[in-house]
Formats: sequence, C-alpha cells, structure tokens
Amino acid sequence: MKTEEIFISIPKSDLLDENDAEALSEHWNYWALAIYDEAEYYYWAKGVSLKISSSDLIEVIKYPFLTTESMAFKLHQQIEVIKNLSNVGLTKSTGS
Repeated sequence: MKTEEIFISIPKSDLLDENDAEALSEHWNYWALAIYDEAEYYYWAKGVSLKISSSDLIEVIKYPFLTTESMAFKLHQQIEVIKNLSNVGLTKSTGS
C-alpha cells in the first residue's frame, strides 16, 4: 500500500481577510490521504474513505484546492453528504 498526504484548502488570496474565521476553518482547510492499494484507489478525509479512479486521485494531488470545478471540491462535497447522512443514521454507497 502506498499513501500520500495532501493538504486540501481554499485558494489563498490577498483579498481574503486573514481574520476570516470561515476561510481559515478546518471545514475548508484539512489534511487528506491519497491511497493506492492493490490496483484500487482511495481518498480519505474527515473520517470518510471514498473509492475513486486513478485519474480522480491524480487530479486532486495535482490541484488540492476547493474551487467550484476541482476534483478536491467534488470529493469534499461527497464527504459532506456522507457525514450528514451518517449524522441522521443513513448511509450512502461510495463505490466508483
């Protein structure tokens, strides 16, 4: 098994106030883990593991920013849905 840590964050800008609690929060800035295990690819963040394609994993490693069209943001949204479903006692399939 091979792993790589990735820091996921919103893009930084001089226009964002460095005191903006939301922009600096752990919700938008966190560590994730890219995992390759026996020809399977996974993305783990915030206690949730997603099985993803190799191209999705490469994309999030190359561009780990939460922008509207980024793979990092798409995975972030999937994780938020799964976490919200688990908070109300439901689950969601995460297979590719």
